[in-house]
Amino acid sequence: MTDKGNKRKNLKDFLAEAEELLESFSRDLFKLEEGIESGKTDPDILNSIFRSAHTLKGISGLFGFNQLSTLSHALEDTLDSLRMGRVSISKDILNSLMEGCSLINNLIAKSGQGKEADEAVVNAFIDDLHKACKPAEAESATGIDLGEEIKNSLTEYEEHRLQENIRAGNTLCLIGATYPIDTFDTELMSLTEVLKAKGEVIATIPSASSDSDKLHFDLLFGMDTDIETLTEVLGGTTVAIKVFQDSVNNKKVKYQESPLEKSDEPVAVQESIRSVSSTVRIDISKLDSVMNVIGELGLIRSRVSQLAVRMRDEMAPREYLKELTYVDKYLEKKLQELQDSVMDIRLVPISQLFDRYARSVRKMSLDTGKDVDLVIVGGDTELDKILIEDLADPLLHIIRNAIDHGIEDPAVREKAGKPLKGRLVLNAYPKGNHVVIEISDDGAGIDIDRVKEKAIKQNLIDKNRAEHISYEEVMELIFLPGFSIKSDVSELSGRGVGMDVVKSNISRIGGMIDIESNKGEGTTIRLTIPITLAIIGTLIIQAGSRCYTIPMNSLVEVLEFSPNDIKTVEKKEVLCLRGRTIPLVRLNEFFGSHKRRDDTETLCGIVTGVADVRLCLVVDKIIGRQDVVIKTFGRILKAKGVAGATDLGRLGIAFVLDIPGIISESIKDRRVGRLMSAH
Repeated sequence: MTDKGNKRKNLKDFLAEAEELLESFSRDLFKLEEGIESGKTDPDILNSIFRSAHTLKGISGLFGFNQLSTLSHALEDTLDSLRMGRVSISKDILNSLMEGCSLINNLIAKSGQGKEADEAVVNAFIDDLHKACKPAEAESATGIDLGEEIKNSLTEYEEHRLQENIRAGNTLCLIGATYPIDTFDTELMSLTEVLKAKGEVIATIPSASSDSDKLHFDLLFGMDTDIETLTEVLGGTTVAIKVFQDSVNNKKVKYQESPLEKSDEPVAVQESIRSVSSTVRIDISKLDSVMNVIGELGLIRSRVSQLAVRMRDEMAPREYLKELTYVDKYLEKKLQELQDSVMDIRLVPISQLFDRYARSVRKMSLDTGKDVDLVIVGGDTELDKILIEDLADPLLHIIRNAIDHGIEDPAVREKAGKPLKGRLVLNAYPKGNHVVIEISDDGAGIDIDRVKEKAIKQNLIDKNRAEHISYEEVMELIFLPGFSIKSDVSELSGRGVGMDVVKSNISRIGGMIDIESNKGEGTTIRLTIPITLAIIGTLIIQAGSRCYTIPMNSLVEVLEFSPNDIKTVEKKEVLCLRGRTIPLVRLNEFFGSHKRRDDTETLCGIVTGVADVRLCLVVDKIIGRQDVVIKTFGRILKAKGVAGATDLGRLGIAFVLDIPGIISESIKDRRVGRLMSAH
């Protein structure tokens, strides 16, 4: 590999590692905030944040990203002071750490783009961080005699944690345990895990044992329950407990020894806490190559199946036909197993995306003065990693609108009898071969009359049409470029950019979007996204003399209808389906054929949907269903309404229809005309 290739690989490795560290940093910050609000700060969480900053400092310096290294170093120093008790944990410093997390995210993004970070911005943040740090009050003497040997063994951090436990009035004791040399590591770890579930292991102090084949350990331990609880937990182990302070009445006891005899029943502890991780980081481009091979294997299987049918029709020898049919079924089974395995590798929990918004929601809440509670449901729902990234911006736009447009100010909510804290829910759940993502708020909802009023002012509809416009058509207005209900410009919205971007991005990945809203109660925006676009299921159809395939994720329904069901609006054909007017396109005419079927026959229609729009395609025949791999034409060769091509075996090469493109091309002149029309 060339030096240039090595640099690219190293950069990709750095970015992957840095993003994982940032995700851990951000997640632990929110856990820390929850702990502060509940009045109980977990030192392990603070230590985890410190380690993330420390590691990020190291790898960014190693790869030459100096500004990122400088920022991480400053955060590391601050976090070290917090965990040592030299600086008090406060709301101000927590806000600064959150801002630092956002700045790290920006610096990582610039690193990936090969751009230099703004040194002035980093230095300004570090100055603000130092200002937010306020020295903690000096710690008073413990008032507990631990003994000189133990006291001299404690580090600065352990002394601080001891003081915190004393200040909290926790039970403090020294747990002595002796283990054989060949098993001390696993047994000590098991004991430590049991203790951590009940409190905090402040220090582990090794010492000599009277038996040369054994090692002795003293564990300084604190917990917020009484000593009886501890003796119940450790009832199956041979340890000696020396109590210094009991949480009951906060009484101090000097060296009260309580040896526990080993019982016949084993204690329920871990045999080993050794981590056995099978997680492997894989470049998505490598998986794409494997998926292409699977697609070719699928084509081979399809041809084998077609050959078996032909042999049956031509009365081939029965033994050959039987064997070929068996091979066909076995190949199909193994191919499906391989496809499912690779798909499992590509899929990641959607929590990887949802968790990113916690920091954004918190910042928006502070900026708008609205207290918003973010609730995440279904974070373990899995989606293709590529689609996860494609959804990042659309979801952010929706969340911004929910906080800025939807959730009311605290005073307004109080007057309406609502809780002062607004509620924003991100919910994901599987639905067939799709994932449904719902973004719900309990805000003011969408005011239909206000939407109409804005549309009239922007000349999108006239007053006469506004009186007869349907709910669905009002929702369509929200997705028009430049449309905005809010008149004033803020940091979050009001610039006429937002929902049209959402629609564009969702359409591009073959998704659909629906809105449900009740005035005064809230709004739910529902996105229906295909789980993956690597291998897609398609419906094979015929229009004129050609075969086409339609992606199943764009398919709404297949129907038969009479020519009498077709109406004309503004010289364009439409179909009235269950009270909804749907534009109609004859597929062979779309691709340039002027030959039309006899409209005395029953017509075959395929209703497709992308985002908020529906379109009915008139075709001649439905041939069947098949999973395919799309081969794109690239930038040089482009065809209107065609996403690529695929090999269907005996049926030859077929175009894969670009449903979003066909819809956009077919209705771009209809929507405004229809809304402006008084018919």
